[in-house]
Amino acid sequence: GELLKLQEVHANAQALCAKVGTTCRALRESNRVFWTSKKINAADTAVLAQLIGSGALPQLGLLDLSKNEIGNIGLRYFGDALAMGALPRLEKLFLFHNQISDPGMIALSEA
Repeated sequence: GELLKLQEVHANAQALCAKVGTTCRALRESNRVFWTSKKINAADTAVLAQLIGSGALPQLGLLDLSKNEIGNIGLRYFGDALAMGALPRLEKLFLFHNQISDPGMIALSEA
C-alpha cells in the first residue's frame, strides 16, 4: 500500500531528475531551477507538482520551465500544487514557449 506508493513517487522523481540532467538531492537543495528545453510534458509536470506538494522544494525561488511541452493540463497540476502554498519562496516562474493557452493561464492565476 503506502510503501509501494512512496516507491513509485521516488522512482518517478528520479526519472524526472534524470530526464533534466540532475539528481533529486541537487533539486531538493536548489533555490533556482533552469529546466529550459528539457521536453517536460504533462506527466513530468504531474511529478514535479507531486514533489512541490510534498514540501520537498520549500526554498525554490526561481523556476524556469520555458521551451518545453507543458500544456494546460500540466499547468493545472502545477497550479494545484502552488495553491497548497508549497513554494513559499517562489518569486519567479518562467513558462515561455510552452503549449499553454488562456484556460491554462486562468487556472494558474486562480491557484
